[in-house]
Amino acid sequence: MRQAVQDGVTIHYVAQMHVRKVHDTTLYYGRLHLFWLVFIAALRMTFAAIRLQPDIVHVGKPHPQNSIAGLLASRWCRARLLVDCDDLEATSNYVTSPLQVAILQWFEHFVPKLADGVTTHSAFIYERLLASGIPGRNVTRVPSAVDAGLFLQSDAALAAHWRRALQLDHAYVVLYTGTLSLANHPVDLLLHAFSMVQQGTSHPTVLVIVGGGKDLVQLKQAALELGIMSHCRFTGRIPYSLMPLFYTIANCTVDPVAADDTARARWPLKIIESLACGTPVVTGDVGDRRSMLADGRVGVLVAPGNASALAAGIIAMLGRAAASPAMAAACRQAIAGYTIDVVTDQLLAFYAQIGRGRVDRGASNQPPG
Repeated sequence: MRQAVQDGVTIHYVAQMHVRKVHDTTLYYGRLHLFWLVFIAALRMTFAAIRLQPDIVHVGKPHPQNSIAGLLASRWCRARLLVDCDDLEATSNYVTSPLQVAILQWFEHFVPKLADGVTTHSAFIYERLLASGIPGRNVTRVPSAVDAGLFLQSDAALAAHWRRALQLDHAYVVLYTGTLSLANHPVDLLLHAFSMVQQGTSHPTVLVIVGGGKDLVQLKQAALELGIMSHCRFTGRIPYSLMPLFYTIANCTVDPVAADDTARARWPLKIIESLACGTPVVTGDVGDRRSMLADGRVGVLVAPGNASALAAGIIAMLGRAAASPAMAAACRQAIAGYTIDVVTDQLLAFYAQIGRGRVDRGASNQPPG
């Protein structure tokens, strides 16, 4: 079992994930191989957790391997069991059969009901959990946290190097970061919108797409067919330590979303990371994004799933960001409720309440802002 220590936290690597990432590609296993991986992962995580003799077992996602290990280890050690629900797992993951969808939906629905407490990010999932019959005192909203210190760092020389390497010259830079999987990230919507941006602005503008995934080749082909490939830069996956630099060299970032429950359920940390670097965001007005962007004061909210609206939002945001030196300061102020210190205190308070056998309703169970 491999171990690592990061920021004082010991991390144990005990099993393979249900997918395998090689360079810029995400590889998926066949059904029998996947079943075996899930079985082995559940077994190894169970034994690893039991060896640690935990007071609290916090399952990161209600996937089968995580859930089985969490249930077994918490019962064996008489520990409190918490589950984090941050997505609609059956619709936000690439699955190859109705059986896999049914299994994910079953675990997603029933495991939170067996837990002592549930954490979630979004208002949509919070309301879903309450509607499923889980008492409000057992559910809290804890957003993902950003390390503001990391994202305030800047290296002008390194930024200049990347601008040269990506041939950005004096262009406006529109940035997308994330997994290139059309099952849950409609990056094709952004490509169509960007083709309209190219027609609607006279200033040189470049779209930088950071990330890898199973649909990378398909998206490159789409950019070619739209005639915008020369204005696009596909970087593939990059080290996380470089993300602040990419946010900093961008004039705005874009989170393309559809008008569906998958988008309503998601609470995209990349929006907060972008704001932490002083870079405004263009995204669809769905889910928690309006509150994340302070009602549009640090970004532009558009009709979700609409390429024309997204293009108009990008053009408007580029103009606002270029004309307003105060925009960066406003972006950084908007993340005050999402820093590591603030979110850690919220989570520790919930742990303490769960440990006492009760969870009170109140401010600690509500999202910031």
